[in-house]
Amino acid sequence: MKALAPTRAHIHAVPIDGNEAALPPEKLVEAAQQAGLTATAHDTIENALASIEETNAFILIAGSLYLAGNVLRDNA
Repeated sequence: MKALAPTRAHIHAVPIDGNEAALPPEKLVEAAQQAGLTATAHDTIENALASIEETNAFILIAGSLYLAGNVLRDNA
Protein backbone atom coordinates (compact mmCIF):
# COMPACT_ATOMS: atom_id res chain seq x y z
CA MET A 1 0.00 0.00 0.00
CA LYS A 2 2.85 2.38 0.77
CA ALA A 3 4.08 2.06 -2.82
CA LEU A 4 0.67 3.20 -4.08
CA ALA A 5 0.36 6.13 -1.65
CA PRO A 6 2.02 8.70 -3.97
CA THR A 7 -0.53 7.89 -6.70
CA ARG A 8 -3.46 8.97 -4.50
CA ALA A 9 -5.35 5.96 -5.88
CA HIS A 10 -8.62 4.81 -4.41
CA ILE A 11 -8.41 1.18 -3.34
CA HIS A 12 -11.39 -1.10 -3.98
CA ALA A 13 -10.81 -4.19 -1.82
CA VAL A 14 -12.61 -7.45 -2.61
CA PRO A 15 -12.56 -11.02 -1.31
CA ILE A 16 -10.83 -13.63 -3.42
CA ASP A 17 -13.13 -16.53 -4.28
CA GLY A 18 -11.70 -19.88 -3.29
CA ASN A 19 -8.77 -18.43 -1.34
CA GLU A 20 -9.46 -18.68 2.38
CA ALA A 21 -5.95 -17.43 3.22
CA ALA A 22 -6.59 -14.02 1.64
CA LEU A 23 -7.05 -11.01 3.89
CA PRO A 24 -10.64 -9.83 4.21
CA PRO A 25 -11.47 -6.62 2.33
CA GLU A 26 -11.96 -4.73 5.60
CA LYS A 27 -8.36 -5.46 6.63
CA LEU A 28 -7.13 -4.25 3.25
CA VAL A 29 -9.13 -1.04 3.65
CA GLU A 30 -7.51 -0.52 7.04
CA ALA A 31 -4.02 -1.02 5.58
CA ALA A 32 -4.78 1.36 2.70
CA GLN A 33 -6.01 4.04 5.08
CA GLN A 34 -2.91 3.65 7.25
CA ALA A 35 -0.83 4.27 4.10
CA GLY A 36 -2.78 7.47 3.43
CA LEU A 37 -5.06 6.14 0.70
CA THR A 38 -8.83 6.17 0.46
CA ALA A 39 -10.40 2.74 0.24
CA THR A 40 -13.70 0.92 0.05
CA ALA A 41 -14.53 -2.72 0.83
CA HIS A 42 -16.80 -4.57 -1.59
CA ASP A 43 -18.36 -8.02 -1.37
CA THR A 44 -17.71 -8.91 -5.03
CA ILE A 45 -15.48 -7.89 -7.92
CA GLU A 46 -18.59 -6.93 -9.87
CA ASN A 47 -19.69 -4.49 -7.17
CA ALA A 48 -16.22 -2.97 -7.00
CA LEU A 49 -16.11 -2.43 -10.77
CA ALA A 50 -19.66 -1.04 -10.81
CA SER A 51 -18.73 1.51 -8.14
CA ILE A 52 -16.06 3.12 -10.34
CA GLU A 53 -17.78 6.12 -11.88
CA GLU A 54 -14.93 7.50 -13.99
CA THR A 55 -15.37 6.23 -17.57
CA ASN A 56 -11.65 6.30 -18.39
CA ALA A 57 -10.44 4.97 -15.06
CA PHE A 58 -7.11 3.16 -14.94
CA ILE A 59 -7.75 -0.11 -13.10
CA LEU A 60 -4.87 -2.02 -11.55
CA ILE A 61 -5.52 -5.55 -10.30
CA ALA A 62 -2.95 -6.12 -7.56
CA GLY A 63 -2.10 -8.37 -4.68
CA SER A 64 -2.96 -11.81 -6.00
CA LEU A 65 -2.74 -13.84 -9.18
CA TYR A 66 -5.90 -15.62 -7.98
CA LEU A 67 -7.74 -12.30 -8.01
CA ALA A 68 -6.37 -11.40 -11.45
CA GLY A 69 -7.44 -14.80 -12.76
CA ASN A 70 -10.95 -14.36 -11.40
CA VAL A 71 -11.26 -10.91 -13.00
CA LEU A 72 -9.99 -12.16 -16.35
CA ARG A 73 -12.29 -15.18 -16.23
CA ASP A 74 -15.33 -13.06 -15.49
CA ASN A 75 -14.51 -10.09 -17.76
CA ALA A 76 -12.67 -11.58 -20.72
